[in-house]
Amino acid sequence: MNNMLLKKDLSTEQLAIVQSELDKKKKSKTVMYLAWWFTGGIGGHRYYLGDTKKAMAMTFTLGGLGFWALLDVFKIGKRLEEKTEILEAEIINKVKSLDGSEISEIKESITSNNKPNKNKLPAAFVVIAALIIFGVILGVSSNKTAPVSSTVASVSSNAAETVNEKVDIISEKVDKEITKENYEKIKAGMTKQEVIDILGEPDMVSESELAGLGKSEMFHYQKGFTMKAIDVFISNGKVSSKNWTDL
Repeated sequence: MNNMLLKKDLSTEQLAIVQSELDKKKKSKTVMYLAWWFTGGIGGHRYYLGDTKKAMAMTFTLGGLGFWALLDVFKIGKRLEEKTEILEAEIINKVKSLDGSEISEIKESITSNNKPNKNKLPAAFVVIAALIIFGVILGVSSNKTAPVSSTVASVSSNAAETVNEKVDIISEKVDKEITKENYEKIKAGMTKQEVIDILGEPDMVSESELAGLGKSEMFHYQKGFTMKAIDVFISNGKVSSKNWTDL
């Protein structure tokens, strides 16, 4: 996916709107790595990134008994970049459909919202504080539950087997749908149901709304635990654009 091509026809005002919306909505790299540090063993960083299936698998397997969580630290940086790029592409497609008066109105709103607020505590600090508190509570709880650790390990092992079985089923289902051939079947103007009929239910759905633009959605499909993915952008119930990664 190359957003530079999408941005080349945007005006200065449109680029400012894209950057403002991206700054407000994109995930923080600092928060992501702190989430990995304090809650990596249960997939906290993957929950933060919106990779719910991987996060649940990590929770049930305790981060693959630590090995998966350790290896994940080398992957989540690139995953964050991909998520940011997907979000930026979604914002660009919405901004392109704005008329002049809407752009001026949003630009004025951005200017007023950019005034510094000394009393506002940055959201990142709130998240960091919550992660630190969670880590302390988790440490205290682990000390109290030491006598039943063997039981927990047995339950975790059974849960891991169940999750792996479900993941295998999901992967088989996705393998049949996330293909270049099916990607080519997606056409502009299709309804959401037509997209679902071709690709199945999306792995992740993000929604947003801009003044005067209506509702926009992004259907994200990913092939198992690989980088192969399809993103379908939907404006007011109709397909407006699409992207693929590593098909």
